[in-house]
Amino acid sequence: MTMKNLLAGAVLVAAAVSANAATADDLGAAATSLCEKVKTCALQQMNQQQMTPQMRQMIEPSLESMCASMNGQMAEVPQGHELYKPAVACMRSMAQQSCSDIMNAAQNMTPACKDYENKVRNMGGADAS
Repeated sequence: MTMKNLLAGAVLVAAAVSANAATADDLGAAATSLCEKVKTCALQQMNQQQMTPQMRQMIEPSLESMCASMNGQMAEVPQGHELYKPAVACMRSMAQQSCSDIMNAAQNMTPACKDYENKVRNMGGADAS
């Protein structure tokens, strides 16, 4: 897997689980946990590849700012909203996945994320695909 694919996978995961999500405590904690897992996976992949120090210097700041960016892109949804609990469950389930599964999230979507995606779709959300 190339670094470009790795980062693309991380961005797709972050976007998929943050769409229509909430910023309340449980969801914020779940989002942070998932983002930290994605960063860990990305760093592991970087360590496995023969990467120049210059390339590494270019990529590491993106990884560091990824969690803040992801959290900043989340739409606010009250804790009582019907998407709140499914969004939290999806993020928590993704954070428990292996790095390989996370980087191939489209093929390895967890049941909790499938449920969340279906709920978004049923609400008419354009973000679900």
